[in-house]
Amino acid sequence: MAGARRPALLLVVVAAVALEAVVLLAVAAAYLLALVRLGTVDVLFAGLTVALAVAVAVGLLLCAWGLLRGRRWARAPVITWQLLQSAVVGPALGSGFGAGAAALLVLAALVVVGLLLPPVARATAGTQPPPVS
Repeated sequence: MAGARRPALLLVVVAAVALEAVVLLAVAAAYLLALVRLGTVDVLFAGLTVALAVAVAVGLLLCAWGLLRGRRWARAPVITWQLLQSAVVGPALGSGFGAGAAALLVLAALVVVGLLLPPVARATAGTQPPPVS
C-alpha cells in the first residue's frame, strides 16, 4: 500500500484500535499507581495483571501498524480482541461502569464492521510481492 491511497474507513479503524491500546495502557498505569499507593496482598497476581494489559496494548499497537501497512495478519488478532473485549464488558452494562462499557462495545462494533467492509478488506489483503531471495 505504499503508493495506494488508504480508504478513510481504514484510518478510522486504525485510530479506534490505537485508542483502545492507549486506554488499556492508561488503565494499566492507573491500576499500577493504585497498587503502589494502596498496596496489595498478592503482588504476583497484580504484577501479572499489569504485564498482561501492557502486552495486549503493545500487541494492539502492532496490529494497528500492520493494518495501516495493509497487512493481512493484523486483522484476526484485532477481531479476536474485539470479541473478547465485548464478552468481558458486556456484563458491565448494568453496573456503575455502564457508560464506559457501552463506549467500548460501540468501538468494538465499529472496528469489526469496519474491518469486514470491502474497501478495508481489500486494503488489508496483504497483496505484496514475495521477498527477494
